[in-house]
Amino acid sequence: MNATTIVAGEEISGTWFRGWGPWFAAVVAVAFSGIAIALGYSGQLNLLDAREGLAVVVRMSIGVGALLVVLSMADSISGMRDRSTLEPLLLTPITGRSLLGGKLLAAGSGWVVVFLISLPYLYVIGDGLGTIALAVGLSVVLGALLATTFGAGAAVLSIRSRTNLQTLGVGLLGLALLAIPLLLPASVLRNPIGELLVRADPMSAAQHLIGALIVDEATLASEVSWFLSPVLAALITSWLLWKSARFIELEPGI
Repeated sequence: MNATTIVAGEEISGTWFRGWGPWFAAVVAVAFSGIAIALGYSGQLNLLDAREGLAVVVRMSIGVGALLVVLSMADSISGMRDRSTLEPLLLTPITGRSLLGGKLLAAGSGWVVVFLISLPYLYVIGDGLGTIALAVGLSVVLGALLATTFGAGAAVLSIRSRTNLQTLGVGLLGLALLAIPLLLPASVLRNPIGELLVRADPMSAAQHLIGALIVDEATLASEVSWFLSPVLAALITSWLLWKSARFIELEPGI
């Protein structure tokens, strides 16, 4: 076993077998159940309501999974500085890339768990719509891209932050800024500048794809260009993490 695999195994074991992971999974399952029950008991349920419910489950699966990855990776290095456990680790032969690669894989397990929990709800809510495969595909592709983007970005911040609180503060501020296009009026988003803003934001682009493909039943060919931003964001943040992980210091500061 290489160092990356060892780190990932230890992190996964600590989270899902000895830590808070099962409790988190139970809360997510309850939240999904609430959505399913609300749809099931709606007296005016129609196909549009069902498609919107399906889109909500996909968005929730992607969003909660990505947030869990962010919280896990924010603690990856700066959290070890807070706990004074980084210095002994730096004295071992493990490289920064192996360490962060293992932690990123372990953090990704959180997104995988959320996705697996969402599957029964996708099948129940999407029954009869003919879009279950599309919903599952979007959950996998967009979920993996956004989890990689936000996880790698949080890890870069963690490397350059003195404390975990600083990492979380900057990271959550970044997420809030990325959510701004989602709050803009539809009239603003319909003009060229508004559309460019949404296309450039991986989170907004993903939200648009889910709505267009599942709710509005647009064709994949007509919306494929919206995948560009999530793909580029995942590649850029992964490259930044690869470069930043070469040098992990005890007190870098930003």
